[in-house]
Amino acid sequence: MVDTYKDVHVGVCLDSPLHSSSPTNTSERSDCVCNIVFTANGVGALCAAGTYKISAASAACSPCLKGANSPEGGRHSSDCVKNIEKMQYVVTMQVNLPMFITEFTNDKLSLFKQAIAAAAGVGIKQVQIKIIVSMSQRRSQSITIKVQVAADDGTQALSIVQLLTNNTINDEMYQECTT
Repeated sequence: MVDTYKDVHVGVCLDSPLHSSSPTNTSERSDCVCNIVFTANGVGALCAAGTYKISAASAACSPCLKGANSPEGGRHSSDCVKNIEKMQYVVTMQVNLPMFITEFTNDKLSLFKQAIAAAAGVGIKQVQIKIIVSMSQRRSQSITIKVQVAADDGTQALSIVQLLTNNTINDEMYQECTT
């Protein structure tokens, strides 16, 4: 039977351990394979937070890359999300925009983040808006935005610094607003 094995010492079929399965005509408990997102520890336990497992096997769960984490029971490496607060390489910059803070809606914030990510050559998850401050000077109004962009290493951080110029940011903002 599927999901059972015949214990040679007892001579009867026993159920596979919890969270595992086995093919037909299995004669050893070791033939039982942990279901996806479970790892072998005698009964098949969920992969811990910070790990993932993509296939059914009795192998260990794979760890997320440095600086990333996943919820318990991660199924794929894409479940591992970088925590920008714990990243070793973060490019921080301030951007001034000539507008009232009330004009900087959630839609504009989303477009701004997308433009920064595109200009920096990173995913949007690597961009965080930390502070938005309203500034008034005589008859003009502006907002100052503190932006952080996470990098995987020093080389990527240097590349981000070189890519984030006024021209590339403005070009990407224009592209985001016209598409």
